[in-house]
Amino acid sequence: MTSPTDAKLKVWDLPTRVFHWLIVALFIVSYVSAEEAMKIHMLSGLLTFTLVATRILWGFFGSTTSRFGSFLKKPKTVVSYARQLRPGYAPPVFGHTPTGGWMIVALLALLLLMPMVGAFGNDDVTFRGPLAYLVDKQTSDALTELHEALFNVLMILVIFHIAAVIVYRFVFREDLVRPMITGERPWRGPLPVARFVSARLALLLWLAVLALVYVYVLA
Repeated sequence: MTSPTDAKLKVWDLPTRVFHWLIVALFIVSYVSAEEAMKIHMLSGLLTFTLVATRILWGFFGSTTSRFGSFLKKPKTVVSYARQLRPGYAPPVFGHTPTGGWMIVALLALLLLMPMVGAFGNDDVTFRGPLAYLVDKQTSDALTELHEALFNVLMILVIFHIAAVIVYRFVFREDLVRPMITGERPWRGPLPVARFVSARLALLLWLAVLALVYVYVLA
């Protein structure tokens, strides 16, 4: 911590914000295209995979607030934070809240796993995933069912996530959306010490993941 302040504080770097909103957009595209536009659904899923994989790498090599080590807290810390929540007040947190950190990990895990499983699936009509040729029809069908089951779990988590954002906004008076757009949030008190990594590294990581997916899945 450095000297006290009462101003706007940079909390999210550009890559983290871009990852977040692109994944949201691709989730919507994947949902809409799941029945009638399977090629778009496949491409959307693969792009989601590349972004989520890059976000996970960014969780180790990125800026302070983006790193898993900064927001994955022990259960005791999560409980302590939750007990401080009350109408009109949420304890100020530099980055993800202790209660939200594990939700982020669960969402990333599902968003990474679903395209991996879906790549082996089929729609029993004209579409087969890019890796379906590696398994027999029975296995492909089973993985298709798993893909659909994982989606149901993901939808539950997404609903909880959106509900939490709404509760924070209207009950605890904490806006979690605007900082994920602007990168800044109001801050009163000592300045946290943070390191922000260049967006160029995130771009290089994403291009590397994209190249690997192209070579091993699409080529």
